[in-house]
Amino acid sequence: SEQLENAYDTLQSLELILESMGDGLIVADLQGNVSFANAAAARLLNVAFDGEDGCRWDRCGFVGGTAGGGDDDDACSSDHFPLMRAIRGEAVEREELLVKREHGEDRWLSVNAKPLIGREGVLDGGVMVFRDISDRKQAEDRLRQSHDTYREQAYRLEATLQTLKDTQAQLIQTEKMSSLGLLVAGIAHEVNNPIHFIAGNIAHLGEYFHDLLELIEVYQQHAPEKHSEKAAAIAHKRNEIDFEFICDRFY
Repeated sequence: SEQLENAYDTLQSLELILESMGDGLIVADLQGNVSFANAAAARLLNVAFDGEDGCRWDRCGFVGGTAGGGDDDDACSSDHFPLMRAIRGEAVEREELLVKREHGEDRWLSVNAKPLIGREGVLDGGVMVFRDISDRKQAEDRLRQSHDTYREQAYRLEATLQTLKDTQAQLIQTEKMSSLGLLVAGIAHEVNNPIHFIAGNIAHLGEYFHDLLELIEVYQQHAPEKHSEKAAAIAHKRNEIDFEFICDRFY
């Protein structure tokens, strides 16, 4: 009938639209049998969705996936795959999935999956829509690596700056010690000069003093009479300076 033809045409148009999508789309029933999968789904999941009666998506050559951060410990099993969770009635929003490939580069996918509810509110299966976010993940990795690199450079720069500060402090301390050393050397030089002068002239001073004592002795031999006024003055001065002690000491 005309209604059936219109419905068939509409279905074909819808299928063409879904096939032309850049995002992958998979529809599966409660047993996991794929009732529809567009070309983008086959390409992104590295799965061949073929066969006359359809197939179970997890038996079509799917290599495997990793959920979350991509560590081996986060390996995504068939039961935890977003489509299977949707078939069980769970809604999955923007979950990131790394698809492992035997040939070619692994691909990161952003996945949305929802249960398919029939007219009477009965769960009929699940639908999963996903897109390739590998470029974004690579950019995030590069950004993270750059951040780590900059952080390492900042750490090294801080360490270098601290080393320069320590070196500057050591140079200032060395300069102070050098200046102090020059000052002490100058003071020692100024002190040593008169000491050396005195030490160098002590021998001559002793000779001069000895000569003076001899001169005084000669003078005493030719001095005036002992009872004269001049003799009394000389004797008084001799006693005052203890001349005999000086002679015993230095003569």
